[in-house]
Amino acid sequence: AFLKEFNETLPGTLKLFEASLTGKDPFNKAISGCAGVLHIASAVMSPHIPPAEFVDIAVSGTLSALEAAKKSKTVKRVVVTSSVASIYPTKSKIASGEAYGIDDWNEMATQDYCTYAYSKTQAEKATLEWLKKEKKKPFQYSSIHFPAAFGPQQNARVTSSQIMPQLVLANVYPVLMPMGVNVIDVRDVARAHVHALESEKADGRYIVALDPSVSKYSLKDVSNTFQQLYPDHPVPYLELPVGLSKLIALLDKRVDQCMLDAWKRAIPGYDGSRLVKELGFEYKHTNLTETFRDTAESFFKHGVATRGKGSMLVTLLPFSPLLLLTLFYAVRLLCFSSGKPKTKTS
Repeated sequence: AFLKEFNETLPGTLKLFEASLTGKDPFNKAISGCAGVLHIASAVMSPHIPPAEFVDIAVSGTLSALEAAKKSKTVKRVVVTSSVASIYPTKSKIASGEAYGIDDWNEMATQDYCTYAYSKTQAEKATLEWLKKEKKKPFQYSSIHFPAAFGPQQNARVTSSQIMPQLVLANVYPVLMPMGVNVIDVRDVARAHVHALESEKADGRYIVALDPSVSKYSLKDVSNTFQQLYPDHPVPYLELPVGLSKLIALLDKRVDQCMLDAWKRAIPGYDGSRLVKELGFEYKHTNLTETFRDTAESFFKHGVATRGKGSMLVTLLPFSPLLLLTLFYAVRLLCFSSGKPKTKTS
C-alpha cells in the first residue's frame, strides 16, 4: 500500500510486476527496457524452509536478476543489496577487533549455522563467478553491504534489522539479551543504493557504515537510548547471561543465535569510507539518536509498539518456566553480588 502512496506523491511512474525468486525467468518482463536494476529481494529466514532450500533461493534469485539484466540489452548498471553478513566474521579478525572491510569474507557461517549469512555469502560468490564467466562485461555491477538499519518504517512489518528496537519498545521480554550490532540509518542505506546506481564509477563492494566509535550498540545501549528519549515508556533493563538467552533463542526465532554468539566475540566495526572516497557519497544521518527517535515514532504510528504502554505479561505467558529461571537469576544477582553489575551506556 505504501508503494502506491509513493506513486501518488513522488515524481515518476510506478509499475508493479508479479515475480518469484524461485520462478523461471521471474524478472525478465519487469527489467525489459530498463537502464538500471536494484536487486534488493532475498528470502527471509523461516522455520518452514529447510536451510539448503533457503540458500538456493538466495542464489537462484540473484542469478535470475543478473540473467534478466543481461537479456534486456538495455541495462547499464546493476546494484545488488547484500549485507555485512557476507563480510563478518573472519577467523583472523575475531580476536583483533580490527574493523572489517571490502576484502573480508564470512568464514564461519555454514548452511546449518547462521544460514542467512551463509545465503548472502553464497549469493555474492555466485554473482562474482557469473560475472567472471562473461566474456564481455554485460553491465556495471556493484553491491551494497550494511549492518543493522534502524529508522522510520513505512508499515507495521518489522524486518530483521529492526528486531532489536522491537524487542525493547514492544516489551517482547522484560529482560535484555546479551547481543549487539552496528547501527546505520536506513535512509543512508537507501541513498547509497541510488548513489551507486547513478554513478559511472561504482564497481564492486561498498560498505555503508559509520565509524565504530559511534555506531556500536549493545541491546542494553538500545534500551538506554530509548529510555532517555521516552522516559515514560517502559523498557527492559536487566541483561541476561548468555546461557539463559540461548534458552530463549530455542523458543523464539526472533532471537538470533548468531547474534548471541557474536556478542561473546564483541561487536565488530566496519569501514564505510570507500563510498565517500571513491564515489563522493555523503552520510546525512549521522546523529543516531535522531535515528532512534524516528524509529520509535514510526513504531508508534504503525502499531508495532504502543506509546507509554507495555504488554510483557501477555507476551511472556507461554514462557513461564523460563521466567522462573530469569527471576531466580535476578534475585541471585541483586542479593548475592558483591557490587553493582557493570553495564555499558551509550
